[in-house]
Amino acid sequence: MQKLPIGIYLGANVALWGVLVACHAAAKSYAGLMIVRFFLGVFEASVAPALILITGMWWTKAEQSRRTGLWYMQIGVAQIVGSGISYGFQHVHSTAIANWQILFVFCVSLI
Repeated sequence: MQKLPIGIYLGANVALWGVLVACHAAAKSYAGLMIVRFFLGVFEASVAPALILITGMWWTKAEQSRRTGLWYMQIGVAQIVGSGISYGFQHVHSTAIANWQILFVFCVSLI
């Protein structure tokens, strides 16, 4: 990551991660879902180290721990909001597409 432009590297990984979130809706079997989940993890794994590098570029050592704590805290906020959205989509009934697939299509539309 240090040898590439960090903005382009992180942006490409997040974009590919978003594409793979959309691929969840297309998965029709357990094997297909596991393949999508594997590649989702591959692209998601680079986000935290890239954000730590960016934090190190912009803030002093004294400020880095606070900043890192703040963006780690947002994981909990995202889980609360995401579970509320998921709860809402579990009440959607459609014969064409399952409610969990609608959830993934909706999440990708936010990106």
